[in-house]
Amino acid sequence: MLRSMTGFGRAARIVHGVAVEAELRSVNSRFLDLSMRLPPRWEYMEIEYGRLVRSRLSRGKVTLTLTVTGKTRGSNAALNQAQMRAYLRQARLLIPGPDGKLDPSAVMMLPGLAGGSSHDPERFRDVSLQVVERALGELLISREAEGKATLEDLDAHLHAAEETLEAIDQHTPTVARKLEERLEMSCGRLGEGADLLVADRERISKEIALLLVKGDYSEEITRLRSHISAFQERVQRKGAQGRFLEFLIQEMQRELSTLSSKSSLIEVVNLALEARSRVEKMKEQVANLE
Repeated sequence: MLRSMTGFGRAARIVHGVAVEAELRSVNSRFLDLSMRLPPRWEYMEIEYGRLVRSRLSRGKVTLTLTVTGKTRGSNAALNQAQMRAYLRQARLLIPGPDGKLDPSAVMMLPGLAGGSSHDPERFRDVSLQVVERALGELLISREAEGKATLEDLDAHLHAAEETLEAIDQHTPTVARKLEERLEMSCGRLGEGADLLVADRERISKEIALLLVKGDYSEEITRLRSHISAFQERVQRKGAQGRFLEFLIQEMQRELSTLSSKSSLIEVVNLALEARSRVEKMKEQVANLE
């Protein structure tokens, strides 16, 4: 099943009065770009959390936020004394003398001093891994739901593109006749001697044959149908399919560009442009798939 790269997941668990909560958000990215916001002293857990996330996701800019709140026996607020001394030195440099003092209540609001938790990461390691895994499961459910909605839109665009190719095919048998009419009209505008040119059917037939060879877009139609078939088959597979679908979209755009440049009929050119518009919308949606 297709999965979007956009999603959200959250999970929490309370153990011994301490709430461990994990939140995962993801948006579009060409690769898997993982960032984490962890409580103080929990930084060394990044490796394990990263291994867990990478085992389930392959693309997207993912942000993991872990919070540990509550008070247990022996826990207390962690105070970064080295950071406090650095703030005091800066205050004395900026405001020398007795005025260079900081209000204790204001000091505690400065970043990096207080607000951390002394909860032992080792004590809550297994719980945090379980919470992150559950949040990851919720994220996957969210991404799959959006992927399902995207698939429905892609199916509609593919169906419309197929109908456009059928319409182009219906014009193909009329190309020779319309080219002949166009050549006769062009010869008619030449004035004196035009009747002789119009009467020269052999020469007109050669010109038409040359234009038909140059404007033959049957190979482009065949390849487009092949790409559409591959696209329809690929979206039914499991796992990350976004990059391959992006490749197919690029190939469809290239074939439609060639088709529109080859055709000498304005009706066919307009239909090709309509198909390109559909494929462009598909490209925007595929860019959001994992």
